Amino acid sequence: MSDQDFDKAFVFTIGVEGVVSDNPNDSGGFTVYGISSKWFPDVTAKIKEMLDANQKVAAMQVAKQFYEANFWLQHSCDVLPYPVNIFYFDSIINEGQAAGLSHLQTAIHFYLDSPNTLVGMDTPQAIAGFLRNVPVEPYTLMACTARTDHYLHLVDDIPNDRGFFRGWCNRVAKFRKTFMSKIYQSEAA
Repeated sequence: MSDQDFDKAFVFTIGVEGVVSDNPNDSGGFTVYGISSKWFPDVTAKIKEMLDANQKVAAMQVAKQFYEANFWLQHSCDVLPYPVNIFYFDSIINEGQAAGLSHLQTAIHFYLDSPNTLVGMDTPQAIAGFLRNVPVEPYTLMACTARTDHYLHLVDDIPNDRGFFRGWCNRVAKFRKTFMSKIYQSEAA
């Protein structure tokens, strides 16, 4: 919704992604600030070159501009309410757009206690319309549950991903702690 929401989303995602990762089991290959060299080789090469030249501020700015144009705006995170917009942004970076939308759709099913597919709830704009009529924090908690459930199925289907499971779950827990203070505080009480 606001530029501040994007800034929060960017800081959160960069915090959980880290700077450079080159895990041979990561299907995205070499990543810099979570940007995959498999999908975005030119951007990752540019940022890596800047980091190697100790141009950290400039490298971070390139990553931020890339994420805003290619994820936040392109995937309509900006139409969703806070903190769903940040949840969706982080989900599509970590798992892709289809998985991110699936988590939001599954949360609608959980919220309505309905296993049926909701016709038309296949875009961020449609989901934003649905969210005008429901409390956002409980819905977002249900999306977090859907995301964790997705990770469980993923490690069953792709054994090489088992090494990432703890980190993925910690990522969702950190999201909840950072952006869902009311629910997180009531659970801790």
